[in-house]
Amino acid sequence: MKIIAFLITYIKKHKRQVSLFMLLNLVLWAISILTPFIVGEYIDRVVESDDRRVILVAVISLAVVWALQIALSYFRNMISVKVNTLVGYSVNFELIEYIKRLPVQYFAGKDPAYINSRVSLDSGSVTGFVLGSVLGLVTTILTFSLSLTIMFFLNIEIALMICLIFPVYILIYYKFKDPLYDAGLKVAEESNTFFSTQNKQISNIKPIKQHDLNIETAEELNVGFSTLYKATIKNARLGYIFNNIDAIVRYMANMIIFIYSGVQIIEGYMTIGQFTMINSYSLMLISSLSVFLGFGKSYRNSLVSFNRIQELYSTAQEENGSVEIDSVDCISISNLSFCYGDKSILKNLNFKMNKGNIYAIVGENGSGKSTLIDIIVGLRHEYSGEIKYNSTDLREIETYSLRKRHIAIVEQEPTLYYNKVMEHVNTTGIDNTAADYWINRLDLSYLVSSYDSCKNQTWQTNLSGGEKQRLTIARALIKNTDVLVMDEPNSAIDNDSLQLLIDIILELKNEKLIILVTHNKDLISISDFVIRL
Repeated sequence: MKIIAFLITYIKKHKRQVSLFMLLNLVLWAISILTPFIVGEYIDRVVESDDRRVILVAVISLAVVWALQIALSYFRNMISVKVNTLVGYSVNFELIEYIKRLPVQYFAGKDPAYINSRVSLDSGSVTGFVLGSVLGLVTTILTFSLSLTIMFFLNIEIALMICLIFPVYILIYYKFKDPLYDAGLKVAEESNTFFSTQNKQISNIKPIKQHDLNIETAEELNVGFSTLYKATIKNARLGYIFNNIDAIVRYMANMIIFIYSGVQIIEGYMTIGQFTMINSYSLMLISSLSVFLGFGKSYRNSLVSFNRIQELYSTAQEENGSVEIDSVDCISISNLSFCYGDKSILKNLNFKMNKGNIYAIVGENGSGKSTLIDIIVGLRHEYSGEIKYNSTDLREIETYSLRKRHIAIVEQEPTLYYNKVMEHVNTTGIDNTAADYWINRLDLSYLVSSYDSCKNQTWQTNLSGGEKQRLTIARALIKNTDVLVMDEPNSAIDNDSLQLLIDIILELKNEKLIILVTHNKDLISISDFVIRL
């Protein structure tokens, strides 16, 4: 089964806990199998004997068995929770790490909340199926096999009657398997979409208030919920019909067994104790068939999640080379072109950038300035032409290492990711001296003292645009890389801060290759070369 093969790698990481879980399952299974035999023997001995010690021995035996069953069930269930949580997280973690290495264009038009909800739901579904249904299937098969054997030993006629309902269960499964899969897929997709809509609205509370979009956003939620509601009801209806057909078959089988056994008891061919054992083992046998049927339903539901996981894994990750360079002295661009579909954005660009110089990239909005930066730093790969760092083609370079070690970027719209100011500006956590220097130089020390000393998890929302911009500049300077890329670094700062930034850029000029994407005349004026798009 593909789902088991997929999850076996993650299960092996926790094989000790899984092995203990399976061992406890087997012990509990053995207890459940032995209990009807003990009860049946007890009843026949009570009927045949007038010694009250028989009752005492039976009660003590059952008390010990049940106490052991309760204790082992507790440990089994706790281990099950731990294993499900650990394995589920492993599946979730590796899938998220894979997604993080997909090309940036994959995420265009996709809602992060939808992706996150989908990954979480599908990881949990697949994990729960394998660790719950599949491992439980082992004991169910043992129960079925042993119960059937015991039933043939106790009463061959009843055993044969139960065998006649096997084809009914097979027919029920094949009748419902495709509708259950389709309904489960619809619910999963609509659930993720609805969660995405909710997340979008919560994340945009301020613009919703500013533009008074309460009625429109409420209607959007209602429409999304209506679609989810219909899909949920259809899925529940199918599941209810599926389960009730199973229940009808079980009840009919039980009625036949009761009628047959009653006649056998009246005619003296069966004792009360034997009937108790037959009733218990026949229930186990029929319940096993129900479990097999339920397993089929669980399989169809988890198959939805498995296929959605495989769909993500089938998306090719971004190109990445293996060469790690020690430093960046120059970047050469030769015949570089880039298109969005049929629209040409960059065409036949040729230039070279050397350390010790400042390069201004200028152009109208939509001329491809940000796209060019994304290409240069290795975020986009669908270009033609050649880009070389020193003498090494960018396609051969390990771009994650390149950006981590040699490139610092100041975004036009800063993203403040971490929970503390110092964590944001000093991402390596190594050079605290440099961090202190640039925080003081850019007049940001008051932010550190104000927010890092308290448990304020929302400090990012309290900052002005200029403060966010200066924090992002500080982060890039603390990183101290060969290449410094600044995308509209003056977009949110005042004139004094701009002048300070210009002074810093000129101070660092000789030791770095500095690229400025800008419309600002002052920043253009300090540049050694201007690249117009």
